Amino acid sequence: MYVYVINKHGKPLMPCKPRKARVLLQNGKATVVKKIPFTIQLLYGSSGYRQPVSLGMDAGSKQIGIAVTTEKKVLYAEELQPRNDVVNLLSSRRQNRRTRRNRKTRYREARFDNRVHSRPEGWIAPSVHVKIQEHISAVLRIQKILPVSEIHVETAEFDTQRLKAMMDRGSEFVLADETETRGNGTIRTRMYYCDSMASWQKGSLEKIHLQLRKICPKGADLYALGLTTQEKAFLICSHINSYVKKKLDDKTSFQLVEFYNHNMAEALYAAGMVEIPADQVTLKPYLLKEDR
Repeated sequence: MYVYVINKHGKPLMPCKPRKARVLLQNGKATVVKKIPFTIQLLYGSSGYRQPVSLGMDAGSKQIGIAVTTEKKVLYAEELQPRNDVVNLLSSRRQNRRTRRNRKTRYREARFDNRVHSRPEGWIAPSVHVKIQEHISAVLRIQKILPVSEIHVETAEFDTQRLKAMMDRGSEFVLADETETRGNGTIRTRMYYCDSMASWQKGSLEKIHLQLRKICPKGADLYALGLTTQEKAFLICSHINSYVKKKLDDKTSFQLVEFYNHNMAEALYAAGMVEIPADQVTLKPYLLKEDR
């Protein structure tokens, strides 16, 4: 058990044993600033000695495991349960909104056809956005009481044979069998189609093609545009994933991947993708021109 310590300027120091904390409090050299977790603040200047401290996080949707350690000791451990009620709350809000329109009150026009601006480019589902913010908030909260020098985030592995893809009924998805299976006949993914006139079933998955269409307009000859090699395909992916998105708190997809799965980010860079500076991101057809 440890008592967490911050200096008189509010910066975190190495924690101490409860016995030493009691002595500091009894001598008037420290004051209690937080009871859970128990944290004291020094009232005098200190040397500010710190050891290398690592924060490890096992990211998950149901539970988040957090541990802060030095080379020999565990300084902090927590099992955080993120919110899982956002979907139900949004459904209740939607039902209440629809109920109000049927009451004997002033008429309120339905707003289902004027919400184009409520889902801008880079939109993330509220339930996902909340969980991302909870991971970030947990790290920031711990950094206030411990001098964290490095952060490691572990992501769960998944079975690629259980991947599922929701498709619309466009002509580019008619060869479902070739997409679902590899050349040796093993399952690579699962494809499901939206119902007719029900593109909303895909949610925000359809958004990313808007950026791709800016570089490769619909109906254009890709070879004539300059998409002739795998390197050009990686170039398109690099620019799209380097585009700053408001729903990611003005971050890029590359930055989000580096935060949650550094190994995956390294694999993307090794494959040939690069992060493009924000002022050099180009989502125009001339991106693929040789003389650019």
